[in-house]
Amino acid sequence: MEWKPLREVSSRWEAEMLEQFLAGYGIPVRFRDVGMSAYFGSGAATTVLVRQSDADEAEQLLIATPVEEDPDA
Repeated sequence: MEWKPLREVSSRWEAEMLEQFLAGYGIPVRFRDVGMSAYFGSGAATTVLVRQSDADEAEQLLIATPVEEDPDA
Protein backbone atom coordinates (compact mmCIF):
# COMPACT_ATOMS: atom_id res chain seq x y z
CA MET A 1 0.00 0.00 0.00
CA GLU A 2 1.44 3.34 -1.03
CA TRP A 3 0.97 6.54 0.97
CA LYS A 4 0.91 9.97 -0.64
CA PRO A 5 1.66 13.30 1.07
CA LEU A 6 -1.54 15.31 1.30
CA ARG A 7 -0.51 18.40 3.21
CA GLU A 8 2.28 19.70 5.43
CA VAL A 9 1.13 21.51 8.54
CA SER A 10 3.13 23.51 11.05
CA SER A 11 2.25 21.49 14.14
CA ARG A 12 1.21 18.00 15.18
CA TRP A 13 -2.17 19.14 16.56
CA GLU A 14 -3.14 20.47 13.12
CA ALA A 15 -2.28 17.09 11.64
CA GLU A 16 -4.43 15.38 14.26
CA MET A 17 -7.35 17.68 13.42
CA LEU A 18 -7.03 16.72 9.75
CA GLU A 19 -6.91 13.07 10.79
CA GLN A 20 -10.18 13.41 12.71
CA PHE A 21 -11.85 15.22 9.80
CA LEU A 22 -10.77 12.61 7.24
CA ALA A 23 -11.65 9.73 9.59
CA GLY A 24 -15.23 10.96 9.43
CA TYR A 25 -15.14 10.05 5.74
CA GLY A 26 -13.39 6.73 6.31
CA ILE A 27 -10.00 7.90 5.03
CA PRO A 28 -7.05 6.59 7.07
CA VAL A 29 -4.14 8.92 7.76
CA ARG A 30 -0.49 8.56 8.73
CA PHE A 31 1.91 11.22 9.93
CA ARG A 32 5.53 11.95 9.10
CA ASP A 33 7.33 14.42 11.35
CA VAL A 34 9.37 16.78 9.20
CA GLY A 35 11.41 18.80 11.66
CA MET A 36 12.42 19.06 15.25
CA SER A 37 10.65 21.35 17.67
CA ALA A 38 12.57 24.02 19.50
CA TYR A 39 11.09 23.00 22.85
CA PHE A 40 9.84 19.60 23.92
CA GLY A 41 6.11 19.31 23.31
CA SER A 42 5.78 22.53 21.33
CA GLY A 43 5.13 20.70 18.08
CA ALA A 44 6.97 20.29 14.84
CA ALA A 45 6.09 20.44 11.17
CA THR A 46 4.22 17.29 10.18
CA THR A 47 3.26 15.84 6.82
CA VAL A 48 -0.18 14.24 6.60
CA LEU A 49 -0.16 11.12 4.41
CA VAL A 50 -3.15 9.32 2.89
CA ARG A 51 -3.39 6.14 0.86
CA GLN A 52 -2.78 6.67 -2.84
CA SER A 53 -6.30 5.42 -3.60
CA ASP A 54 -7.84 8.03 -1.24
CA ALA A 55 -5.68 10.99 -2.26
CA ASP A 56 -8.07 12.56 -4.78
CA GLU A 57 -11.08 12.28 -2.47
CA ALA A 58 -9.14 13.69 0.50
CA GLU A 59 -7.89 16.64 -1.55
CA GLN A 60 -11.42 17.40 -2.78
CA LEU A 61 -12.74 17.28 0.79
CA LEU A 62 -10.09 19.75 1.94
CA ILE A 63 -10.71 22.08 -1.00
CA ALA A 64 -14.48 21.99 -0.48
CA THR A 65 -14.19 22.79 3.24
CA PRO A 66 -13.92 26.54 3.89
CA VAL A 67 -11.12 27.66 6.19
CA GLU A 68 -12.10 30.19 8.82
CA GLU A 69 -9.84 33.22 8.83
CA ASP A 70 -8.57 34.51 12.15
CA PRO A 71 -9.72 38.15 12.28
CA ASP A 72 -6.88 39.00 14.70
CA ALA A 73 -4.15 37.66 12.40
